[in-house]
Amino acid sequence: MSTYYDCFEGLTIIDGVAYPTTYDHPDAIRQMKMYDKMRSDDVIICSYPRSGTHWAIALVDLVMREGDTEAADNIHINFRSQWMHISQQIWSGEVTMAAEGNNPMREAEMLPSPRLLTSHLSYNVMPESVQQGKCKVVVVQRNPKSVLNSRYKYETLVPERFLEVPTFDTFLDSNLTDAQDRAPNGTWLNHVSGWWQNRDKLKGNIHFLNYEDMVQDMPKVVTGLAKFLDKNLTQETINKISEYLKFENMKKNPKTDKAFEKVVVYAGKTD
Repeated sequence: MSTYYDCFEGLTIIDGVAYPTTYDHPDAIRQMKMYDKMRSDDVIICSYPRSGTHWAIALVDLVMREGDTEAADNIHINFRSQWMHISQQIWSGEVTMAAEGNNPMREAEMLPSPRLLTSHLSYNVMPESVQQGKCKVVVVQRNPKSVLNSRYKYETLVPERFLEVPTFDTFLDSNLTDAQDRAPNGTWLNHVSGWWQNRDKLKGNIHFLNYEDMVQDMPKVVTGLAKFLDKNLTQETINKISEYLKFENMKKNPKTDKAFEKVVVYAGKTD
């Protein structure tokens, strides 16, 4: 039986982990660990794909802005954070996903401080300064059953990504049993456990966000995140942020709905 790795078109192995070349920037990932231009006031969102990353971006961005939703809505959700391994040219549709675009860390260097950065990369791939707690990291976690169901549905929407469209059993087998991390972006377990097991090395500069907590009690999540980011928010501001982040409100907001609207997977085909 084919593995998920065998089915996927356009994967590259970097330090033992498979990455999709249809959006990831391989050179940026290869150079990431030795990257030495991180800033002490950087905030990095780290998540496994389909864990609620864009929702977390909206949340962290609003807390950093101290609840200024009007300023946030001047910027589409795709550009409120700089991805560390995906070029902004991909999010804007300027180039196709397979074209890689500019090195995203060069793009990041052009941004003013404080920067909000986002990554699907595991702990051991991140810059050494990040691993040592030189800036703040927000790790987003979600129930793996939800993550893997969502990811399979999302990735198989575009069959052109595959040499052979995998069955769900094949997808699960690679993600649940592949100790070699040859599932795209590595396995969920290795990604999540890497951040958790090394949390003490970040010296208090790491905060875990749970997707399910965001669903159940957003004001509590906002309060905890604000404390981590050293933001003194009033209850009114916390409520304002929580209201903004409701699914029904984000779906009605053209600046937060359809995060992948302009992404071009292949010429003439949007994601």
